[in-house]
Amino acid sequence: MATWLSPIIVVPKKIGKIRSWVDYRKLNVVTIKDAFPLPFTDSVLDAVAGHDIYSFLDGFNDYNEVWIHSDDQEKTKFVTEWGVFVAVVSMFGLKTAPTTFQGIISEVFIEYIPAFM
Repeated sequence: MATWLSPIIVVPKKIGKIRSWVDYRKLNVVTIKDAFPLPFTDSVLDAVAGHDIYSFLDGFNDYNEVWIHSDDQEKTKFVTEWGVFVAVVSMFGLKTAPTTFQGIISEVFIEYIPAFM
């Protein structure tokens, strides 16, 4: 028997399609909040003001490229009519997905952030 098991929620969209997502609300309640702070939009805009060229990295869904530690994958189990599955990459709805992704991006680009990022 699984200790952690989250349901799939299917909801209709206004445009006639459906949207499905894993309901991680119970897992998120017991998840320790990631201490990495997300940057303030005002600070970011102040830092880039006055430059001639701007480029934006679309990281909207890139957190799902981040692997979940093997010890924590058990907690991401979700059930469907076809069986029980485990997430191996970060998914939409996990409490720490945005801050974990931001932390990775900040670490990778640390030498460029003060100069032009």
